[in-house]
Amino acid sequence: MKIIFDHQIFTQQIYGGISRYYCELAAALSVHEAQDVKIAASLHINDYLGASSELSSRNFKLPAAASALRISQKFIGLIDTVASRLSTRLSMPDVIHETFYSSHPIINRGSRRILTVYDMINEIFSDSFPTSDRTSVQKKIAVLRADHIICISERTQQDLIERFRVSPNRTSVVHLGISSLPSPTAPPPRNTIPYFLYVGSRFGYKNFTAFIRAFASSHSLTRDFRVICFGGGGFSESENDLFSRIGITPRHIEYTSGSDSVLAYLYRYASAFIYPSLYEGFGIPPLEAMSCGCPVACSNTGSIPEIVGQSAKFFDPYEVASIVSSLEAVVYNSSLRERLIRSGIHQSKLFTWKRCARETLAIYEAC
Repeated sequence: MKIIFDHQIFTQQIYGGISRYYCELAAALSVHEAQDVKIAASLHINDYLGASSELSSRNFKLPAAASALRISQKFIGLIDTVASRLSTRLSMPDVIHETFYSSHPIINRGSRRILTVYDMINEIFSDSFPTSDRTSVQKKIAVLRADHIICISERTQQDLIERFRVSPNRTSVVHLGISSLPSPTAPPPRNTIPYFLYVGSRFGYKNFTAFIRAFASSHSLTRDFRVICFGGGGFSESENDLFSRIGITPRHIEYTSGSDSVLAYLYRYASAFIYPSLYEGFGIPPLEAMSCGCPVACSNTGSIPEIVGQSAKFFDPYEVASIVSSLEAVVYNSSLRERLIRSGIHQSKLFTWKRCARETLAIYEAC
């Protein structure tokens, strides 16, 4: 079977969950000799694709200087669209898997068109996005065009069917895998304040503000712990103003970023990983934390319970008291903590790219 993943996400993301998904999926599918797998991104900016000699053999990663020169993603995408259409017509793939939501797709008669929908956040939390954001419009166009739609969780599938009036028969659920993080080589920190770890963006539905308010409201937590935020950009002026108002000082919170090695280290030695999001289409960070032996406290909303199972301490993300209660339970109840660590390691092992590729391939073959 000939399978092509289009260029879209690789001209948009230097790194990120969606582009990693397609690189991992393509690599896992390529293991099967019967599958001819290509990523049609003649020019791209993606680190994951650039680091894979096998996947990037037909593609060229633009150097860092390209970003400095501000080469337009629209221009890169235009070149890739033309190149991808030519490549597709020459190779005659059986399957075209669109990597994002485009109103100008690669068209090839006879090819089955597959689309993955990651979440319905733009539709459910539309107030969190500018009116100029056309993601939802283009998503609906892509959904209506697709022969079959893969949803990365049952919750995403349910929300897609309800919001876009899609026939359930056109959808399937395939859970993502998680990528192995490097084992920390440095020893655990000495004589430092224990910390809660928060990973990723902090705006809107991510509900970071409720978490930090909950943390600040607990005398015991602010006395014994601090918060480390990894990724998502440095603290904004409004965040710093909030910290000042609720008594959060530099002793209590810090921002950092870095490689997967840095993230693995932070997971490994965190007292707990916190995931207060109001909604997620899947939620990889809790599984990453579990795989590193870090106990997880998280929201009981969206797809999160579906993914973490019984291996996390849940809270109501709309209730500060509920968040505080869960945080305190995880760090002060040693038996609960040990149970969560053991169960979390087992839970994380259920989500592999090999299984994701096998289930995805079955959908390709059935369409």
